[in-house]
Amino acid sequence: MIQAISLSEDSDSGHSQNDSRFNLCLHQLFEHQVEQFPDAVAVVFEDSQLTYGELNRQANQLAHYLQELGVGPDILVGICVERSLYTVIGILGILKAGGAYVPLDPTYPAERITYAIIDSQIKVLLTSQQHLMDLPENQAKAVCLDRDWQTIERYDDTNLISEVKPSNLAYVIYTSGTTGKPKGVLIEHRNVCRLFTATDNWYGFNCNDVWTLFHSYAFDFSVWELWGALLYGGKLVVVPYLVSRSPARFYQLLIDEKVTVLNQTPSAFSQLIQLEEQLDSDDRLTLRYVIFGGEALAIPSLKPWFQRHGDRTPRLVNMYGITETTVHVTYRPISLADTDSHSSVIGPAIPDLKIYLLDEHLQPVAQGDTGEMYVSGLGLARGYLNRSELTQERFISNPSHPSEKLYKTGDLGRYTDRGEIEYLGRIDNQVKIRGFRIELGEIEAVLARHPAVRQSVVIVREDNPGDKRLVAYVVGLGSVTPKNLREVLKQQLPDYMIPAAFVALEALPLTDNGKIDRRALPIPESLSCERSAIVEPRNEIERNLVEIWKNVLNRDISVTADFFDLGGHSLLAVRLLSNIERILNTNVSLESFLMAPTVEGLANAIEDKSSDSASLLFAIRTTGSKPPLFLINAVGTGMLAYKLLAKYLDPELPVYGIRARGMNDDSVPHNRIEQMARAYIQEMRSIQPEGPYFIAGVCTGGTISFEIASQLTAGGLEVGFLGLIDSTARPRLTFAKGKISEGDGNSNSTQPNFFERYIKHNFALRGLNNWFGVVTNPHLKLQDKLSFSQDMVEQISQKIKQKLEATIYRGKGQHSTHQVRRSRVYQAGLVALSNYTPPVYRGGKVVLIRANDNPEHVHHNYQLGWEEFVTEELEIYEIPADQTTLLFEPHIRTLAARLNSCLKEVYEHQ
Repeated sequence: MIQAISLSEDSDSGHSQNDSRFNLCLHQLFEHQVEQFPDAVAVVFEDSQLTYGELNRQANQLAHYLQELGVGPDILVGICVERSLYTVIGILGILKAGGAYVPLDPTYPAERITYAIIDSQIKVLLTSQQHLMDLPENQAKAVCLDRDWQTIERYDDTNLISEVKPSNLAYVIYTSGTTGKPKGVLIEHRNVCRLFTATDNWYGFNCNDVWTLFHSYAFDFSVWELWGALLYGGKLVVVPYLVSRSPARFYQLLIDEKVTVLNQTPSAFSQLIQLEEQLDSDDRLTLRYVIFGGEALAIPSLKPWFQRHGDRTPRLVNMYGITETTVHVTYRPISLADTDSHSSVIGPAIPDLKIYLLDEHLQPVAQGDTGEMYVSGLGLARGYLNRSELTQERFISNPSHPSEKLYKTGDLGRYTDRGEIEYLGRIDNQVKIRGFRIELGEIEAVLARHPAVRQSVVIVREDNPGDKRLVAYVVGLGSVTPKNLREVLKQQLPDYMIPAAFVALEALPLTDNGKIDRRALPIPESLSCERSAIVEPRNEIERNLVEIWKNVLNRDISVTADFFDLGGHSLLAVRLLSNIERILNTNVSLESFLMAPTVEGLANAIEDKSSDSASLLFAIRTTGSKPPLFLINAVGTGMLAYKLLAKYLDPELPVYGIRARGMNDDSVPHNRIEQMARAYIQEMRSIQPEGPYFIAGVCTGGTISFEIASQLTAGGLEVGFLGLIDSTARPRLTFAKGKISEGDGNSNSTQPNFFERYIKHNFALRGLNNWFGVVTNPHLKLQDKLSFSQDMVEQISQKIKQKLEATIYRGKGQHSTHQVRRSRVYQAGLVALSNYTPPVYRGGKVVLIRANDNPEHVHHNYQLGWEEFVTEELEIYEIPADQTTLLFEPHIRTLAARLNSCLKEVYEHQ
């Protein structure tokens, strides 16, 4: 309970600003919880956590540092970091310094981030090294929380004295704008504080509650999640991005973390409902509340949930809200009886707000009539940043009570027979899809800037119930294809604003009064493929996948078509993978799907997993007039990435992949790099008895390639090409989820000193917070990382071993044979890498192709350590990608082009 501020039963929106609820700011209320619960866990991310005391001290250090940079009341500070502990530390630090945070989602296009930075004129920008190079040039002082923490942690860790008041800004969130430019909404501390006091009697949040930060911190729903935990002494679990995109993994997180308060958009929650219908598990949720927001709730869709859980625990609540009125406006508990109605009831306004339903003359509408919703009260934002005219247009005076301000929502509603408000949608062309608020005019404005576009209109179609899709109708495309247009929009708009289909028209249909007749716009043909464009399935796996895709996308499918070009989106992707697992009894990771989002790509991934071949050699392409290229796998990985790469390589180049022993049978994996190289050479010579040999590998596959080339040349065989793709001479190891064995490979025991060597090695590089399975302080000084006592190392290694054991060997049949094999191979590979030192290579030139945004490389020189082992030329090329995107489109084409160029040069000199 927030004891620092009192509650009030008075629902009058004209409260005095001297009310005790206005006396403190968000960070001061947080500090009150620190005093009560200093040792309680405040925030968790993966396996790292901070107590209230630790979080407060680290936020204080950052705040003192920010004040020295000039941060104070109403000074805007940008924050652009991946979701992590840094997210919470950064936001708290900004507020404690007196500033207001401007969230900049690093996944947004550079143009959108650039606009927000320029428009807000931020003075300081909190980010990380990973994103620093991607940010546009700007006037702000950049602070990298990871790189600069050794400086920040020297500052005082006590609470600050600042001049900030509840009437000062807490944050500025940018929302979609009708002019094609986002608009910054100005929210003050008191707007947020009163949200929780006004709803406290309903919810009774307390220090035992566990919340998830599921949403992006650039989405205002996150404000409710963040402070709902921290203002009551509860625990906040920051959900990793990929977990938020996987209902199964997120559902397991809810169980593992014993989450009690879950906040969801209806679209996201529907995925959990579908997942539960397929589960046969004894694991139990511990939810007290599920709170909906972000978009309209179709209440009948909750019936399966109620049939499984009842309607008492957890309690389901619908809360309509808007960024400009501070997250939530109404409160409406939902029961099983409500599912028989198709009305989207949103309930009454929370106590310190009022809702008016007014006609076009700002007069109240009668019961049953439709009116526009206007909101008044203590939640109203200060207005829009740098948009005084728009502020005056949207924040108006109540004609009946001129002293009362009203916010014009643009939403339609009506009173039901029971006196409740039923939400009816937007009055203009602003929509919400999958929880994202979208101004269709913003998309139209970007389209209008394209030189080939004369006119355009974007609408939402729902040709299949429950499946809303954006469709763009364009006049004047000429030779520009929808695919070209989609790529242009992706450079300027987030993915959720990219239309699923583009329709070229000679002219837009008009009504009699000359306005665009949206009802006359045709159903896009692209949502049912032309037969001439369809590539039919060629085997049983592709045939099964096509049927699954048809059911998800409701359209004809070509096996080579991109899922997202066919109108798919992230939630449908999750549903697709869930159906594949249920129907075909095989699971494909979201990461693998994103790498090749086609039926063909999924079939390859499934074939790769299900192959029973014990051979280490994998034939990707067997035809061609040139010597074959052998691609060596990184430890514990599959062949999908190399199959995709081969598509863009010289068609006259045969391509073979070589994978680790034990990946597809129960053979004992190699645990020495030298052993791997000898075995791989035998496989290579079965195809090509004599040189010259062409060899390449990505990441640790490059390390193995280097040893192969060294052994070949030592044996008098010629190496024509050696390519190291984003490989380091001394790889930084990462943990596998399972036991790590060493020795002859026949023992299940864990080599005693391996964990200790691994821990000490990684302390020196990054700190434990960034690796798998460790709970520690994420901001240890470097010298501390290098000088942990033996007892501490032993304790941490024991924790890791317990974590790994619990992860893989639960005894519940949760992991397939393929997963266990892959884990075993990965573990043996880690042992091999830990004991390997490359020899000096005397076989000629070595080509190093490196990703220029790989965070691993900050610990290496430009040559990534290879100059020590290459006696002749080390030729280096860079690709503008990072470790996770190098083998994705479009970077995989750039990589293939570079390999083709290097190989062509070799051919010409032979």
